Amino acid sequence: MIRKASLFVAITLIIVTIAGCKSDDGNVEVFSSQATVRQHSFQEIVEMSNCVVVASFVSSKITDRGRVESAFNVIEVLRGEVSEKTIYLTEAKGYSTVLDSEYSYETGNTAYEPKKQYILIMRRSDSLFYDYPQQVLLAGIFIPVDDIGKSTMYGASLSEMTGVESADDIKSIIRTAKGPADEGQRYTTAIDFPTIIDESDYVLEVRIRGLYVEGITGNSNTYFCKILDTIKGRNINTIEESDEILVSLIKDSVVVGETYILMINSVGEDSVIYTQSSKNSVISIKDNEAVKEIEAILK
Repeated sequence: MIRKASLFVAITLIIVTIAGCKSDDGNVEVFSSQATVRQHSFQEIVEMSNCVVVASFVSSKITDRGRVESAFNVIEVLRGEVSEKTIYLTEAKGYSTVLDSEYSYETGNTAYEPKKQYILIMRRSDSLFYDYPQQVLLAGIFIPVDDIGKSTMYGASLSEMTGVESADDIKSIIRTAKGPADEGQRYTTAIDFPTIIDESDYVLEVRIRGLYVEGITGNSNTYFCKILDTIKGRNINTIEESDEILVSLIKDSVVVGETYILMINSVGEDSVIYTQSSKNSVISIKDNEAVKEIEAILK
């Protein structure tokens, strides 16, 4: 069954404006953003996070995709599982405004000082579209371990918002917080079809009709895809008055006009945007052996 959904509704659930400008040296286009976010308590933010560490700042740079990437050496893991000695916090430069409040804060902040320690409260994901795990800072939280009085959340004083005034108190809240301290979906790196199909919401035969948007924050492009056959899945949301969906795929993995078997997942209940479920989820219809294997599994 195919459900029709409004493209406008699907892409305006989160209000984000992105613009480009040249960096100081004029060589890299830096993307700035303006976003509107909902306000949560410090406890709620911690419970939303799946990665919290104490780490020392190493350096920041503008990536070739125009975002600020800050490197930190991990000293102590307070929440989640982190195996790397160095992690990378990635943000677009810009500002976020908090709904129904007077708060606003800067993103892509480069106020970190080398060798100084910070408590970083983040969401971590093992994305298909990046070479290593991505960490995103939550609520603009800035906590310098050696100067807790300068800590901020949503651009306001953390101590005034929470009453917490010491690093030990902050660590205690983090260690005892409930919530999704998960590591993300490991099947995204799977290469065997039984695992990929089992973990995919849909398996579709589609024709790549055209490019919708070229990705600027990762190794992905989003394409208009016309559904030719639904092999697995029901209740597919499509762009209004059509049999098309939008799918984010690894760059250079498809050719416009060609036909593919896609194993994909939804990004939201009412969304018409989908994403490939693993690195081996895009199969050319011309790959007869792979197509036969997929069909045999789904019989």
